[in-house]
Amino acid sequence: MMMKTGWVIGILLLLKAGLCGAVPPEEFVKAGKYEEAIEAYQLAIRDSRDDRERAKLHQGLGRVWAIREEFKKAAMEYLKALSLDRNGFSEAERLQMAIHLSWGGHLKEAMQVLSEILQANPEHLDARLHLARCLSWSGRFREALREVDAILQRSPQNRDARFIQANVWRWRGELQKAISLYQELLKEKEDFDIRLGLTYALLARGNRKEAQESVSLLRPNYSYQEKELKKLQEEIQRRTHPFLGGQYQFYSDTDHNRLHRYTLSGGGWIESWQVGLHFIETHAKAKERDHQSEELSLRAHSRFFDLLDFRGSLGVSQLRHRKTNHDLIGNVNVNLDLYRGAVGAGLSRSVLMETAQLIENRIRVTQLGLQVNQNLGDDVSLYGSYSYKDYSDGNHSHDFQLIPRYTLLFRDPRLTLGYRLRYLDFGKQTRKGYFDPDHFLSHQLLATLGFEGERYSLLLEPYVGYQSFRRYGDRNHDFIVGGTGVIQYRIGKRFNFEIATEAGNNALDTASGFKYYQFSLGLRVHF
Repeated sequence: MMMKTGWVIGILLLLKAGLCGAVPPEEFVKAGKYEEAIEAYQLAIRDSRDDRERAKLHQGLGRVWAIREEFKKAAMEYLKALSLDRNGFSEAERLQMAIHLSWGGHLKEAMQVLSEILQANPEHLDARLHLARCLSWSGRFREALREVDAILQRSPQNRDARFIQANVWRWRGELQKAISLYQELLKEKEDFDIRLGLTYALLARGNRKEAQESVSLLRPNYSYQEKELKKLQEEIQRRTHPFLGGQYQFYSDTDHNRLHRYTLSGGGWIESWQVGLHFIETHAKAKERDHQSEELSLRAHSRFFDLLDFRGSLGVSQLRHRKTNHDLIGNVNVNLDLYRGAVGAGLSRSVLMETAQLIENRIRVTQLGLQVNQNLGDDVSLYGSYSYKDYSDGNHSHDFQLIPRYTLLFRDPRLTLGYRLRYLDFGKQTRKGYFDPDHFLSHQLLATLGFEGERYSLLLEPYVGYQSFRRYGDRNHDFIVGGTGVIQYRIGKRFNFEIATEAGNNALDTASGFKYYQFSLGLRVHF
């Protein structure tokens, strides 16, 4: 009985294969029978011995996958087709393949095909437009704008080119320019993708109400637009809805300092103000010391006139050693958007509580700071800062740092290389438990590698360098190495989970100036 059943199944399979082979795959495509078309193409590819014929078949199969919006599979078929007979396709066919290659994640291969089209026909507008898109998606912003300029010289009001230009400005941080151009384009005609870009730009700039109004006008017509809208709505929820978060942090260094820190925070929006309540409980141990501290603060953030960013906090700290001691703490920071970056100033008052000895000594710090952050070009940025600190034990310090950075890769993954110059000088050494060197100088080479997936993000920031300083009459010269790593994972629409770790022997990364490591776990819930 089983043998008879096997024969029947075999005959049916042969009949099916024969029927698929008898009907050209294109006929199945015309009839909308895509499953049968895929099988027919696969059988034809298997049986063909001619490279040019197989190239055409792979192209046809790729077209079916593209119709089904499975662009990764389409891209694989197009790559096989081009490898078999690169010159066997028309200009229009190669353009379509390049578009689907880019949608399937093969930007490099797509740009190669588009460049070949433009080399033969420099006036091919559609090929140049999509090359500009691919360059922008790859983070090659300068090259993308060069292609956009070439298009606008021929067609000054080209809508697609201006949209690409707005996207590039948004991605490289020129948000106000991007917003203005998005709004100009939308006045001419409503468009899902343009409004999507505008909403992201408004959100990045902190214009919460405008972003929420903009997202309410989005009307998806295609499946990819529905996915993009869902992604944007989740991002708006994370940034604008009330939240509650908690974090645990453990710290250890080579001077036997141990710290357990618990943080609880929550917040939301009141009109144009983002406000939050922040509580920190710290348990610090070191040899025979074992002390505790708490800190409670109210924080606020808002933007004014689309140019001025204000952040401030006010709270109280409580140190527990023999007797309970309370101190008023807080800060005010103002940043003004200027040129292609910002300049800012800040004033703060805090209490050092990173080690048990610092809690015991009740060191309070008043700080005045200035900072400048500018993009000097598409891939070069410069950050500089100066701060003066006044300590409650009669000490003071001057702290200066300069960080130029060069971006090698702009999109996933994002890779930035940089150099940090740091100079720090204290008035004296007080032996109160914090790192207070004379003429501290360090040189560091930095790297920042970031990647963001659909549900997770990864950030790595290693460094190597050299530091020198004088303290208690002794000169020190050290090779330094260390870094940080952060993984964030989004669980559904409402939960964000984070794991972070940090380690190194850079003296300024700790309050006490010793080798250290720390890790933290955090969870945030959005309502």
